[in-house]
Amino acid sequence: SRSSLLIAIVGSFIFLAFYIKMGRKVNYYYLILYLVIQYSLIQLISINNTEFYDKPMDRYSTILEPGSSPSSLQRLDLIDKGLRYIDKNPFVGLGLENSNLYTKISIHNPIILTWVENGFLGMIGFSGLYVVLFFIGLKCYRMKFFDDDILMAYVVVVVIMVFGDMFMANSYKRFLWLPALLMLIRYRQCISDKLQIAND
Repeated sequence: SRSSLLIAIVGSFIFLAFYIKMGRKVNYYYLILYLVIQYSLIQLISINNTEFYDKPMDRYSTILEPGSSPSSLQRLDLIDKGLRYIDKNPFVGLGLENSNLYTKISIHNPIILTWVENGFLGMIGFSGLYVVLFFIGLKCYRMKFFDDDILMAYVVVVVIMVFGDMFMANSYKRFLWLPALLMLIRYRQCISDKLQIAND
């Protein structure tokens, strides 16, 4: 999907930026080797399936032109419907899991969806989760992830999850919050280890 492509691109750049922030050196040999292998696999698949490029490229070409994609227009229409319901019920909302009764399809933005269903206070509470993750991720970045590769990987996954969530509204799938919980646990461990070393 287009969202997956954007997530992959953003995730790759973020991983590279975080990797360099930790003071690690990029091994260009392995990077080029990986790209060559991926390109070779794609070419190999396209030999057996001549339409391998056609459908994805047709779909990806609409990323910068959402008006040319029926699914993009549908998502924009759903967001517009959601904003109209917010205008009617800004504080109370329609009730948890009730938005589908009005919009027929889930709104592809968790913040707007939460506001539609749970009202303004519900949206503030839910958005607070993103704010907490943002500040912890920012602190990890400033501290160079405490020189912990696992923590850095968790932060990358959380950034990808939040970014993708803005387009796919998958926050209702609880397992997607697992990387965020693991990041918080690893963050606490790194903080504890740092304090223990300082006390010693």
